[in-house]
Amino acid sequence: MNKRILAVVIAVAALLAGCNKKKVEEEIPDGGTDTAVTTVESVTKKTAVTTAEPATEKQTVTEVQETTERVFRAYKEKDFDTIEVSWTMSSGEAPAELNCIDISGLDFGEKIPVCFKSENAGQFYNNDEDISAWKKLVDKPVKGYAVNCFSENGYCYVYVVYPCIDTSTEIIGLFFDWSMFRYDPESGGLKEIYSWSAKDMNEICLLDNCFGSGGFFFIYQHKEGEEFVNTVKKLDLSSLEITDVHVYKENYESEYFVFSTDQSMNVRMTNMDFTNSDKGETYVYDPEKGKFINTDEIGGYGDVKGSYTGAGHFSLLTSMNKDSTNSEVVGESYSIEVPVTAAKIIYADEDRLILHTYNQLHTYDLKKMEHYVSELRIAAGQPLLSGEMAEFDGKLIMIDSNQNNSQDGYTPVYCLIPDKGLIYKLIGDGLIYFNLREMKDGVSFELFDSGYNYVEKFYTVKSR
Repeated sequence: MNKRILAVVIAVAALLAGCNKKKVEEEIPDGGTDTAVTTVESVTKKTAVTTAEPATEKQTVTEVQETTERVFRAYKEKDFDTIEVSWTMSSGEAPAELNCIDISGLDFGEKIPVCFKSENAGQFYNNDEDISAWKKLVDKPVKGYAVNCFSENGYCYVYVVYPCIDTSTEIIGLFFDWSMFRYDPESGGLKEIYSWSAKDMNEICLLDNCFGSGGFFFIYQHKEGEEFVNTVKKLDLSSLEITDVHVYKENYESEYFVFSTDQSMNVRMTNMDFTNSDKGETYVYDPEKGKFINTDEIGGYGDVKGSYTGAGHFSLLTSMNKDSTNSEVVGESYSIEVPVTAAKIIYADEDRLILHTYNQLHTYDLKKMEHYVSELRIAAGQPLLSGEMAEFDGKLIMIDSNQNNSQDGYTPVYCLIPDKGLIYKLIGDGLIYFNLREMKDGVSFELFDSGYNYVEKFYTVKSR
């Protein structure tokens, strides 16, 4: 691990997670004795622990803070005992509590979308062969549909759109009108706290959006000459102020942007390239600067294939060299050589790392120095489990989107205990569970209607 890599990792960690530990300087009066520092090396864990010895009686400071810090640790794959894990479906009670907020009966009112207004309808539906169908929609209000939810401080924030609907009554991903509602599940109170409507047909909001970092992020698009300019905006859920955080020009032929969040609900934005999967760029939101920062601007580190920040820890998954069959996960206090060339970092902290490849789950326990490897199958010979994953408190929540595992087309939600090989079924009676996200004290996901148009229920999963 060279100095450049270590410097970059520390810089990124400080930017994203605010994890840099500030040293507290304690003044010792004249005649006092400085605190002695000793380093104890642990061969088994390949770690070094720094401890501060108690102050002498000559010191007159009220309190001397004892600190325990780990130096940077570099692990090879051979340092871990590899354990093959087979999964077992448990019939017992899951070690997680599932809660549901039903928003299907909420009334979000009606609005006349800009695209339905008489001065714009002909322009919007200019390619529709069934002219009589869209003429029936002119100046007609439409109901609001919930398409994204988020829970914080006891409230449920609901992103509602008033969509342009084509003649087959399908919602499309261009929104000229939307609102943010705050719902109190305890009292049943529902309040519209923000509303946005386009001035004309030259501005819209795109489908992709994200809750996190204390706000709601969305993409506003307007036309400048012949080009479309996109502005990522943040709606602060407390002050309800709107700020511009990132501007870019969309190239529909080769790229698109995707929002995501991590364990600490920090917001990331990835620029995916249609023509080259390795060319995408990753941006992270810096709350102090109020804007997205390209990871390349932080200094870069090799060929970054994935990132994760959470639980006070930042990691990068990157290729060690072009000819290698391994990769390296680099964090604030350790690096691990892993036997994969591409994987998603599901979770990372000081003592544990979880990676997901196409067909395997890799869990590293840095306390036990064990590497658990498992194929994501409920039983041998059955199709692979695949879908969204999120971790909390040692548990892995997964929405299985592999239709080959379902007789009725449902997408069940499971609770997995990786080091024990146990699977618990949390729920499975809905057709489309989606938008699995990590929260501060658990995870959340949503149930969409059968047409995948709007959210009917909002779920949270927490420890029992």
